[in-house]
Order: sequence, then C-alpha cells, then structure tokens
Amino acid sequence: MEVDLDKDGKGALYIDEGGKRIAEMLIGINGKTLIVFNCHGQWKKLLHELMKYAQKHQLKVMQHCVYQPLKD
Repeated sequence: MEVDLDKDGKGALYIDEGGKRIAEMLIGINGKTLIVFNCHGQWKKLLHELMKYAQKHQLKVMQHCVYQPLKD
C-alpha cells in the first residue's frame, strides 16, 4: 500500500500490483481524523491496510463515500 498526501493532508491510499492499480481510496486527514471520500477496486484489501495505517497514526476513521468498482 502506498500513501500519497499533500501538505494539506489530502490525497490517496492505493495498491498497485503488476503495474496496475487494483485499489484506490481518496482520503483527507484533519487533525486526528482520517476521512474517506471515495473508494475503488479491491476494497477489502485496502480497508485492512487503511485500518493498520489509522491505528499506527492514532487516527479516527470517518467514511463519506460509497464503494465503486475500479474502471479499466
């Protein structure tokens, strides 16, 4: 899993396999809250990684999205 955040705490968590993005979650971090805005692809794998990241950084997770399949 990769985490790509800008200086304002906005960005994405994503998983690439075999040169292809298989999962992506658009997120924002505000203080001690990680907000999920959008999720595509293999969400179960990404959700597990998201929770590990949130626990490591002591963040509360809030969901503001509906899962959508990743388009090729």
